[in-house]
Amino acid sequence: MRAREDPIYSSFLLSLGNGELQSGENELVKLPQQIVRQPTHGGPDPINDIASVAFPELDHSEFNSDTSRAILTPMNDDVDAINSVLINKFPGKAVTYRSYYTLLDDKCNIYPAEFVNKPCPGGMSPHELVLKENCPVILLRNILPSYGLCNGTRLLCKRFTPNLIECVITIGHHKGEHVFIPRIKTRPSPSANYPFQFQRNQFPLKLSFTMTINKSQGRTLSQVVVYLPKPCFSHGQLYIALSRARTSKQVTVMSTNRQDLTTDRLVKNVVSFTVLRLADIIS
Repeated sequence: MRAREDPIYSSFLLSLGNGELQSGENELVKLPQQIVRQPTHGGPDPINDIASVAFPELDHSEFNSDTSRAILTPMNDDVDAINSVLINKFPGKAVTYRSYYTLLDDKCNIYPAEFVNKPCPGGMSPHELVLKENCPVILLRNILPSYGLCNGTRLLCKRFTPNLIECVITIGHHKGEHVFIPRIKTRPSPSANYPFQFQRNQFPLKLSFTMTINKSQGRTLSQVVVYLPKPCFSHGQLYIALSRARTSKQVTVMSTNRQDLTTDRLVKNVVSFTVLRLADIIS
């Protein structure tokens, strides 16, 4: 329905969502040629190409405060890597917030601080949260749903203090309203299976230049760049990524695998992938 203004692309999305493009469980999905783009520089790391397509103004140290664009990728590790590159390109002075942690089941103090600070499971902010004025962020927890502060709300940072961040809501009925985000205590999901339990005191925010595909569900975006360094979890996840825009002209698919790109980018429906990183994908 979102892509009904582009009948050909809408028909492709419908077939993809219904699983009609695969004759078997582990078959490949062939994407339309017009949405596939090869990296310009031809290197193994296409992040600069991805940034130039989704946020071309960052090449000139500018940002037009448009949060209806995003880079989508299956894994949280890739989300964090791309966001780190883009915040360095973002104009302005960086402000870094470091979290405070508490170990819940370590009575012998056997885990050093560097080890506890490194994990960043889905749904939790990183230990070091680097932000700049007017940079786009996404809320990771329900704080006050009646005022628009829900999990998944996109905001722009405006002012920073040690224990509060002033932001502006950019989507929904409360768009344009100024809100204050406090530090809160969060814990990783039990499904993450860490050998220790810890609690992190940090702002429930994350940069939103890039999001996981699952986090983008329900959104309509004006420009979508899908980065696929690894196969999608299933054709359903691929369908979610490609259906965030209204037309095929607003969708670009990029990958580090040049052979895949030159053959219209084939994406596997790998069911066994659930055993490897299901907790990371769901977040």
